[in-house]
Amino acid sequence: MVSKYNKMVVALVLLAILSIFTIGLEFFYFTKVDNKLVGINQLKEVRVDAKDKKSEIIDLSSRLKLEYARTEAEQEKGLMNRDSLCENCGMLFIFDSSKTLSFWMKNTLIPLDIIFIAQDGTVLNIEKANPVLNAQNDTQYPSYFSNGDAKYVLEVNQNWCEKNQILNGTKIDIQKLTP
Repeated sequence: MVSKYNKMVVALVLLAILSIFTIGLEFFYFTKVDNKLVGINQLKEVRVDAKDKKSEIIDLSSRLKLEYARTEAEQEKGLMNRDSLCENCGMLFIFDSSKTLSFWMKNTLIPLDIIFIAQDGTVLNIEKANPVLNAQNDTQYPSYFSNGDAKYVLEVNQNWCEKNQILNGTKIDIQKLTP
């Protein structure tokens, strides 16, 4: 009778050990699978963040045909007295130092996006500027200001920024745009 009892205890112990081992293995396996899935989801989130326009540096050199306004005379003239600007054309104003800048639309006949850009290529702000027709004096032209110290201003056709997903905070590879 003792041997039957011992065999039964040994069998129950082995069954318990096998059950614990199976439950532990399933728990370990499913936990690892879940961790792997979480890792994949986290990786996807990082990839999405890396594509965020505010974190990557955008090269606009292949998208734009630019004219440059470097001298004071070129900057004063800008895009004045033109009736059109090709779809992917623009003018880049390059200043000697960074400072708060203001622009106006005197004698400018083309609706523009005025993009104020910091020295490091960060878009500070984008202003939509419309022509003022039949102005009687200079006080009738609104002024557009940079939201901080800008070294560059890019003027393009109005709504070009939306079409090209350029937003406040976008980083532009300014070195590829400058001559």
